[in-house]
Amino acid sequence: MKVVNVKGMKANDPAVTYCGRSFGGWVESPLHNPFRKGQKCQRCGKLHGNPQDTIPCYRAYLQEQVLLNNQVILAALNSLTEDSVLGCWCKPNPCHCDVVIEEWRKLQELKNYLVIGVTGHRPDKLGGYDDQTYNRLVDLAVAVFKLKKPQKVITGMALGWDQACCEGALRLKIPVCAALPFPGFDSKWPDAAVSKFGSLLRQCSERVWVSEDKTYSAKKLFDRNKWVVDRCSLLVALYDGSMGGTHNTVEYAKSVDREMLNVWKSWEKFK
Repeated sequence: MKVVNVKGMKANDPAVTYCGRSFGGWVESPLHNPFRKGQKCQRCGKLHGNPQDTIPCYRAYLQEQVLLNNQVILAALNSLTEDSVLGCWCKPNPCHCDVVIEEWRKLQELKNYLVIGVTGHRPDKLGGYDDQTYNRLVDLAVAVFKLKKPQKVITGMALGWDQACCEGALRLKIPVCAALPFPGFDSKWPDAAVSKFGSLLRQCSERVWVSEDKTYSAKKLFDRNKWVVDRCSLLVALYDGSMGGTHNTVEYAKSVDREMLNVWKSWEKFK
């Protein structure tokens, strides 16, 4: 991958992936640098004296857009290949296209770094709250993780499939990120369930509160599920097709084109 200066080139030359703003007949790219020299920067508040001064702000902006799952930005990055020729007006000086290449390479590395997120039903849809059912869920999670070999598992830590996946990953020594909807979301659980939850949580390598507000709301539960989907590369669902939180999460995953594996049929065999 390389960067060329498009000065003197025919606008929108198909041999070049243009990464600049609308100028000289060139169509503006989603990867353009929104920060201009001579203008107060919307990100850092400073007045940039030249285009090169804007590069740190562009780097932070582009990384933020990737983390926020900006589908337009991600589509533009994913359309690039190792043979792409990027075009801008800055070369041979340092250019925001250099940052585009950096971020593209990071995404390529992530494609080989499998992060599994999980979503699934509570125990009432899985056969009950008994130890035998839970142990079968853990066995299924272990089987899935042995097959897929993830580098990390993200779980919302709800009763049922979420916690079974946590325990399955821990048994295989796979790092676990616990994505928790809000502090105290387990406060109405039975004592035994709270104790089990605490034991698993202490073994997780990461613990994230998606909301710091302790007030219960269904929206916070869904926001937690979206957080999981947005940060995984494969969503493993235990989903029987019925309406509810798992259904909403599966639909959200489809809307952002997240790769998904529904292991419900496998679960029926484990029963």
